[in-house]
Amino acid sequence: MIIPDQFEKKVKIPVRITDGDIYYFYGGDFPKIKNTIGDLVIPAHSLTNPAAALEFSFEDVSVILPKGATLMANIRIDTDGEGVLTRSKNPDAKLPNGLNLGYVEIYLNEEPLRLWHRGTKSSVLNPCRCFIPALEQVATSLNHAYTLISKRFETARQANTGNVFTKMFYEDENGNWQQLKNLRDRFDRRFEKRYVAPNVKCDAPIGLFDSPEPQKQDQDQPKRKRSESVILRERRSDDGGEISWLHAYVDEDGRLVLEGYDLGSFVEEVWGDSDYEYWRMVKPEFLNSVLLHLIKDRFNSDSEFHKWLQEKEIPDEFTSWA
Repeated sequence: MIIPDQFEKKVKIPVRITDGDIYYFYGGDFPKIKNTIGDLVIPAHSLTNPAAALEFSFEDVSVILPKGATLMANIRIDTDGEGVLTRSKNPDAKLPNGLNLGYVEIYLNEEPLRLWHRGTKSSVLNPCRCFIPALEQVATSLNHAYTLISKRFETARQANTGNVFTKMFYEDENGNWQQLKNLRDRFDRRFEKRYVAPNVKCDAPIGLFDSPEPQKQDQDQPKRKRSESVILRERRSDDGGEISWLHAYVDEDGRLVLEGYDLGSFVEEVWGDSDYEYWRMVKPEFLNSVLLHLIKDRFNSDSEFHKWLQEKEIPDEFTSWA
């Protein structure tokens, strides 16, 4: 999926789809549109093929940078300090070609950097603990790291957030600094080959690290079955600085898991930190109780329950006796 410039003005055209044909919602001729690329956003249940809805929602995770990699955050400097690299202060340092003068190093010294592919939606970075030597501080994600760096060295800014895909740089296989956006696009193209028709040529570059060693999973985190995941909430600001999502799934141990992640200033106001990740788990032996209580709270009749099953395309059986 091509991700357009976040600052480019967009318009929303209401449509009505009848028997597969698209009409202008308010009637009359459909507005004339020149050559462009866009997205058609519709309720998943409106797809006549349930497999298509699952495919468009298919999720996967790519390791895009290994543990031990170094990134550079590109910042404006209004408060100088130890650890900020510039071409004037560090003439021998090999620095990226960013829009701003200053650079601050970030080390992935605890875990690799992962990209979360969300079907045909825009991919986002997973939380990733990293170290900022200039601050001698650990951040829980790259967004968190950028906020900490900006608060220290960009004190004149009213908001200390930014798009890390354009504000951060990584070193490619040839030792050249590249925007993190380029790496994201590279892995997105490889992921999106699953959607390309067989007769369409698709030259997707190979990723930097095609066969990463399997990472040991944190014992406190549930083992996830992505095929059984449902989205309860998913919000993201245009610049990526505000994120809030909540998913539910059954993990490999049979537990019901609600997994959530919040990022942004609204989180910091409550928790004193810019991001918050959490899990709520129910043991397998209590799943039947959860199911029965949810049915009790949600439905008042068999017909209402049957209609809901049909809407969700869940097969059921019915037997009666009179």
